[in-house]
Amino acid sequence: MNTRRHFATWLTASFIGAALISPAQAQEVKKLRVALVPGIGCLSIYVATIKGFFKAENLDLEEIPINTGPGAATAVTSNSADVGYGGTLPIILARSHNIPFRFVMGGYYEQAPLSSDDAIIASNKSGINSVADLKGKVIAVNNAGGVNDQQVRLKLAEAGIPIESVKILSVPFPQMQAALQIGNADAVATVEPFRTAILLAKLGKVIARGYVKDKDLTKAVPVGVFYATEQWINGNADTLARLKRSIEKANDFIKANPAEAKEILVQRLRLPADVVGALTLPPYTTTIDPAGLQAVMDAALSVGFLKKPMKAQEMFADSK
Repeated sequence: MNTRRHFATWLTASFIGAALISPAQAQEVKKLRVALVPGIGCLSIYVATIKGFFKAENLDLEEIPINTGPGAATAVTSNSADVGYGGTLPIILARSHNIPFRFVMGGYYEQAPLSSDDAIIASNKSGINSVADLKGKVIAVNNAGGVNDQQVRLKLAEAGIPIESVKILSVPFPQMQAALQIGNADAVATVEPFRTAILLAKLGKVIARGYVKDKDLTKAVPVGVFYATEQWINGNADTLARLKRSIEKANDFIKANPAEAKEILVQRLRLPADVVGALTLPPYTTTIDPAGLQAVMDAALSVGFLKKPMKAQEMFADSK
């Protein structure tokens, strides 16, 4: 009788103990390799790592820093990374060339008047006061075919200025401030945190914002996104769910603790504290507004980056 009672007690305790194990503890550890272009858009990833949000989901996330969006995309297609994080436009263009990318969730966006990431800044000594004044001037962009190249072409077209009437100069973002100081460029098309650094140095003024048409600037235009190939997405729903929960926790932390989030940004990117202190953090979200995404596609089509129209739904992971 005592033996039976002892067994029953042990069995009950075992069931109670099993019930006390959290879902995260019961999960097996998943490895996830993320190719990313380091920048302020990666803050959610940095926060989730430092605050243990990935670990809480039993997600072993490996960051693979790559300097360019196309480079990160190549890492994903070659299976050197599972998921990519970077600019929206390069992934749209890759999809238009039949590379089977889909967006798995959003990263951050810009929306007037709340947030602006992409901007054209004219040198104070250039005499440029608006996009219309860019005719005959030298404009620096990070790389041909990129988001800021699109921005310049789009804003010039809206002002009725032929692209042939300006000189486009390729200059890496970190070197654009020097290009304005030296006078190699009359204006630069840049992004954060370089935009804030240039404005803090009082080298110029913003004459245009956004990389979509002016009429679409009030939409939530996705700037950074998480993406993967269709094949990988179809076989890794659980891993993606863990990633999304981790990033959402990080986004909530950033919103509630912007000062500490900025400290993490300084630490991870080794940026000047005064620049990070002065910049406005963008809105971080895992959602992607279809209207904002469509605005990016329409802008790319209007400048010839896209050769045929695309619909926003083509880019979503749940699209059939």
